[in-house]
Amino acid sequence: MNNHSTMNESSLVGFTLLVQMSVGMFLCLGLGQLWADGRVGAETARQLTSPGFLAMLPLLAAALLVSLLHLGTPLNAWRSVANLRSSWLSREILFTLLFTLFAALFAVLHWQAWGAGWLRGLVWWLSAVLGGLAWYAMLRIYLLRTVPGWNTWMTPVMYAISLLLLGGLGAGAAWALNPAARGELLRLPLAAVGFRTLALLAVQAVLAVLRARSSQEPWPLVLHMSLLVFALVIATLLAYQALVFEFSGRNAALSLLACAAFLAALAEQAVGRWLFYRM
Repeated sequence: MNNHSTMNESSLVGFTLLVQMSVGMFLCLGLGQLWADGRVGAETARQLTSPGFLAMLPLLAAALLVSLLHLGTPLNAWRSVANLRSSWLSREILFTLLFTLFAALFAVLHWQAWGAGWLRGLVWWLSAVLGGLAWYAMLRIYLLRTVPGWNTWMTPVMYAISLLLLGGLGAGAAWALNPAARGELLRLPLAAVGFRTLALLAVQAVLAVLRARSSQEPWPLVLHMSLLVFALVIATLLAYQALVFEFSGRNAALSLLACAAFLAALAEQAVGRWLFYRM
């Protein structure tokens, strides 16, 4: 494989995973905001979720930067949205840009507590819809009849797993690192993240086994399965620690495991996505 092809694959892996992670984080943090609002009030809920929404913005900026590496002439990037009527690629870029703008607007409004609650809620819903459209457009790009290995039910399942898995773990890591999360406000969300991660990784393992039957390269598959097993172990420890943790304050082990689970899943997803493009 030549260097240009490898660079294109690497940029696609980075772009798709960063966008899917960001959309997933945005949705999960929004659900976390609703859950915390009902337990401790709007102000505490805002303090719990604001750092996560802000942390999502550099991820989106990195995704857009990486996407330029995918273009032969980055200075002509504006032309990539010129064919909205027939190109899912143009729609993907447009929806990603719009999601980035509105998500950034919401993050700032939420962080500074600017504007009425209904206005912030409207911006959140609009951002969530744009993020969903960006994810869908990204998916449609790879449902190609000319590439039978992509044009299967496994591709939308894989993309949904990436959104939910990385988004949930990214939100969980941001939550765990937030000093405002203490006691039950720390334990219960991370328990939910841990058990959901176990379920998603189990489905990911089934997909990996099914795709392995059509692969001619054993060593990348061994690496992928090894990372998958490692991520499952860390997620199991996270779920267990969240269950047994009963203190009223912070818990360093729980925060460390939340970050480790996120990094392990990110590595597994990156290798899995690279193998997907190698098909």
